[in-house]
Amino acid sequence: IIINTTHLEQSCHYLEEFISNITNVPPDTINATKLYGTSTFKDARHAAEEEIYTNLNQKIDQFLQLADYDWTAAQGGGQASDYLSDLIAFLCSTFAV
Repeated sequence: IIINTTHLEQSCHYLEEFISNITNVPPDTINATKLYGTSTFKDARHAAEEEIYTNLNQKIDQFLQLADYDWTAAQGGGQASDYLSDLIAFLCSTFAV
C-alpha cells in the first residue's frame, strides 16, 4: 500500500501536465488543473504507516508479555532467551517482507 500510494502520488504531477496540455491551459495560471490526489494519496500512505506501526508494536508487546522476563535480574545468562530470539526472527522476517 505504501509503495503504491507513493507512486500514485508522484504520478499526479504528470497527470496534471497531461490535462494542461489537452486543455491548453498553462500549469502556472489560476485556471490550471490541480488534483487532490496528491494529498489524498499522502494521507492514505500516512494512515497505512500508522496502522503498520500500531500492529507491529502490539505484536512486540505480545512477545514480551508471553516471555515473563525477570526484569530485575542482576546479570544475564550469557545468551538471549528463546522468546527474544523468536522476537528477533519475527522482526527480521517482517522487515525483509
